[in-house]
Amino acid sequence: MRFHLVTKCAVFLLLVLSGSAVYAQEFNPNKIIDDAEMEDYTSMTLSDIYTLLQEKNSYLVYYLTPDYDGITRTASEIIWLASLRYQINPKYTLALLQKEQSLIENPTPTERDLNWATGYGICDSCATGDTDVQKYKGFGKQIDNGVGFMRYFFDNPEKTAPFNIGIAVSVNDKVNGSLISYTIIPENQTTANLYKYTPHYSGNLSLWKIWQNYFQTSYPDGSLIKLKDKSTVWLIQNGKKRSFKSYGILTSRHNPKRIVEISEEDLNAFPDGHPISFPQYSYLRSPNDEVYLIVDDTRHKFESKEALRILGVNPEEITDVTPEELGPYKDGKPLSPQSAYPTGALLQNKNTGGVYYVENGDKFPLWSKEIMKERYPNKRMIKVSEEELEKYPTGSPITFSDGTLVKDASSPTVYVISNGTRRPISSEETFKKLGYSWNAVITTSAEAIAIHPLGTPI
Repeated sequence: MRFHLVTKCAVFLLLVLSGSAVYAQEFNPNKIIDDAEMEDYTSMTLSDIYTLLQEKNSYLVYYLTPDYDGITRTASEIIWLASLRYQINPKYTLALLQKEQSLIENPTPTERDLNWATGYGICDSCATGDTDVQKYKGFGKQIDNGVGFMRYFFDNPEKTAPFNIGIAVSVNDKVNGSLISYTIIPENQTTANLYKYTPHYSGNLSLWKIWQNYFQTSYPDGSLIKLKDKSTVWLIQNGKKRSFKSYGILTSRHNPKRIVEISEEDLNAFPDGHPISFPQYSYLRSPNDEVYLIVDDTRHKFESKEALRILGVNPEEITDVTPEELGPYKDGKPLSPQSAYPTGALLQNKNTGGVYYVENGDKFPLWSKEIMKERYPNKRMIKVSEEELEKYPTGSPITFSDGTLVKDASSPTVYVISNGTRRPISSEETFKKLGYSWNAVITTSAEAIAIHPLGTPI
């Protein structure tokens, strides 16, 4: 067989993240963070907080200062204890510190940055030197008041006016020197509280972006995800999660070894898409008696009943469906009586050993045995003459399936295939955070990887 043979390599390359951030969901100014997330005060341990500060090279790693009660503690302890006291997610405190004074990522903050860490007590019309705001000065007091503010308005929602749930209110922002007005309608108490704290669109957008960058795991298109101890599996596609109606439907399309377990918080970051209701190569009949073959997310219409007969479709295998059930599928190449291999076949050139995937009258080269095994593990290879292969027009090379982890033997870089591109995983930490397994990484040739255009890093 004409494939490029490779060997395994266990080294992992630590890449530098580049390019703009890609978020799992779009910013919703009316519902910035879920209430349940904001009140999840056990989401991070003291060790987790310390580790994040270390990873960000923060000045706060070794910062010792009095807390609200005057007891000298580390910054990590002050953040953690305030979260326990007010039962507010420490992720919020960390995002707030970065949003207000860049304290999470700034290795050399000023004394002013530390003294007004969460921006509490500072307003558009007041200054840090004002007598009536001096009582809020100091890192410990800033943390206590900044976190306590969120708890106070959870307990007293009527006092967030004019930012109340379901009530439209305008907020102003300066953009390039011009005053812009936004109308927001808070959908939950957290959002009302956040606007009460920072009555600006851009400030809350900034907080959301920090939260997303620090704490939201962004799974690329093609990922198979599930919750621990739950049976439902979702496919991430076009930024949405699509559930499989059954495990059999899943296995007809994807390798279940690629499933990763994620948190409910990460799952909820993706809006719902259309469920995946039919197995690969299903025959579906519309109310107007048109029959389609389903291949992935494409529907191929049979041009005639003669095409059904010649191509060997058993009428008992055809499922009647509604227009709504057919709706999510895009139209593919129609099937005629002359269509060869409508459900696909692996054909090997007897003379050269070259392997092609032939489907509906077209042939597509396979550049490595790893691609063949990943895409078509259950298909038998058929040896044919060169003359037989020449009957079929040649298309683009077959790529790895979306969601597949790949690397080549000559480089330690690991990629995840997403929308046909290869996206480098930025670090071993990211690899583990996404729940990936080293056993799932496929080693193949550099040529087989190169047919996937380079995408943005994860």
